[in-house]
Amino acid sequence: MNEQGMARRMIGAGAPWVAAAFVVLCLATIPAGVPIPLAAMTALGALGAASVLLARADPQGRWQRVTWWPVAAILGAMAVSVLNCRLPGLATERSTSAGVFALIAVAAQVAAWDRRALRMILIACAGLVVVVAADVGWQRITGASLLRAVPGAGARLAGSHGNTNDLAVASLMLPLGLAALPTGWWLIGVPLAIVGGVPAWLSASRQAALAWVVGLSVVAGARLGRRRAVIAVLAVVVAVAATVALTPALRSRAVQTWREGAGIREQLTVYGMELFVEHPVTGIGPGLFGQYYQLDAREGWSWRGTPLPKVGMPWVHSLPVEVLCELGLIGAVAYAATLAIVLRRLWRARSMPELEGRVAVAVLAVLAAGALAGLVDLTFIKDWVRCGFWLAVGLGLAVGRSVSRERPSSPA
Repeated sequence: MNEQGMARRMIGAGAPWVAAAFVVLCLATIPAGVPIPLAAMTALGALGAASVLLARADPQGRWQRVTWWPVAAILGAMAVSVLNCRLPGLATERSTSAGVFALIAVAAQVAAWDRRALRMILIACAGLVVVVAADVGWQRITGASLLRAVPGAGARLAGSHGNTNDLAVASLMLPLGLAALPTGWWLIGVPLAIVGGVPAWLSASRQAALAWVVGLSVVAGARLGRRRAVIAVLAVVVAVAATVALTPALRSRAVQTWREGAGIREQLTVYGMELFVEHPVTGIGPGLFGQYYQLDAREGWSWRGTPLPKVGMPWVHSLPVEVLCELGLIGAVAYAATLAIVLRRLWRARSMPELEGRVAVAVLAVLAAGALAGLVDLTFIKDWVRCGFWLAVGLGLAVGRSVSRERPSSPA
């Protein structure tokens, strides 16, 4: 084999691993819960770009099967919104990492060219769950988090993230971590599922607990069969109810939720929708909700006689409302089109055997849990949410493409 042929072969074999390394390094930025330094973000962007360039040079032509238009659509909607907003400089600053993490959607598809590289990403998700759980558990034992020595705040523990609701990342990554395990390895999967619930129960975060229950129920329903799935889901519900009843902090949060309902989130939703009505096409600009909130809170905006609290409120605490008010209809259409194609492919791939089928079910679980938690919290201004979203999109597109390739062609 000549040198040119050897180089082409190395490119084809190396592209999935470079792409997987990029995705794993992006996941590695999550547990500490701190802004990524510019130098590190630049290095990540360079590695992501390198993975795309290697994939485009693939001698087997597999790049033609990569679906990249969702990245272009959503980033394009953000760019249009930035160009038409009142504070383009600030909006650009708050959207810088969005372009880097969006490359995850492409890199995950490239990594799926090699099942070993794909499995490495899933194992990294399982590792992320374990690290976040250890961080919060250590804070419970010693009074300070494991990664950044952040002290706990009374009965509610937030780990290194500083916000209990951010611990939902462990619950959302749990289904992907379980997908790395073959069907017969549930003796390992059950402890991993229990570990994944540690941040939810120790932090008393309703969003993290909701994501844990929903994600685990979807995976159990798909992988255990109908009868055993019903038993497993009932066991999860009973375990959750018992945990809440026996834990004072959780019991207090449950009572508070029952009494207050959505609380201030209802007011924020109405305010966010008013911003959308005022800026329906391109929105107010990505990441700028907090600026509008501060201004209108000082001017006395109110709903049903209750004014907005004069506190910092960087996001609207609802992902659908955030997309509408910050990116307008163009952003909503871009996100809706992306989710539509991902869900369509996942639905076809959910019954595939072995790894692809497990990944399809896991991504469905992530999207279901994320959709419910995203109704009352989460925001795309946080890097871990961007990272998790694009990873789900990329894996969904990857396994969906696999099932379309394996379908036999129709007879003439």
